[in-house]
Amino acid sequence: MLRTVFSPLFLLFLVFSTASISTQGQTRASDVINWQEIDYDFAEELLIAKVNELRNRKRRQALEEHDQLKQAADKHNRWQSKAGKISHRQPKSKTSTPFKRVRLISEDWIQVGENLLRLDYVFSEAENGDLYRELTYDEMTDKMLSLWRKSKGHYKNLIRKEYENCGTAIYFDARRRTVYVTQVYGRR
Repeated sequence: MLRTVFSPLFLLFLVFSTASISTQGQTRASDVINWQEIDYDFAEELLIAKVNELRNRKRRQALEEHDQLKQAADKHNRWQSKAGKISHRQPKSKTSTPFKRVRLISEDWIQVGENLLRLDYVFSEAENGDLYRELTYDEMTDKMLSLWRKSKGHYKNLIRKEYENCGTAIYFDARRRTVYVTQVYGRR
C-alpha cells in the first residue's frame, strides 16, 4: 500500500521535472531539431531524464550529472568524430579506455562505464546548404535510449545500481552527417 502512495507522487515529480527541462530555454522535446543550431544541453538533459525514468522503473537511484564525466564523454565524442568511428578504445593513447579517460581528469573515480552510439541519418540539403531532417528532440533521444536498451552490455550500464553519476555528450558531425553520443557512468 505504501508503494502505491509514493508512485503517483514520483510520477507527479517526474512530470514537473520534465516540464522544467523543457522551459529552461525555449527548446521543447517536440521541437524539430535545427541541425545548424542544436540545443545540445537540452538534448543531453532530455536523454538523462529518460535514462533516469528507466532507472526508476528498475528501482535504481537516479544518476546525477557530473562535470568530470561529461568532460570525458565530450572529449571521447570528438575523438570518435575525428577518427570517423565509434570505439570504447583509443589505441596507443594514455586515454585508451573509459576508465583511463576519466581517471586522467580526476583520480576520485573507482568505477567507470561507458555507452556509445552513432546515428547516421539521411539528410536533405536546403538551397542555402543547410542540412535538414524532420526529427524532434524527443524522437532522437527515444531512439538513443531504445538502441542502448536493445544491447545487453549497454542496458546493464543503464541500470547498474553501483553507478551514481553520469556525464552525457551529444555531438553532431555535419561533415559526416553523424550524431555521436557518449554517456559515461561512474562511482567515486
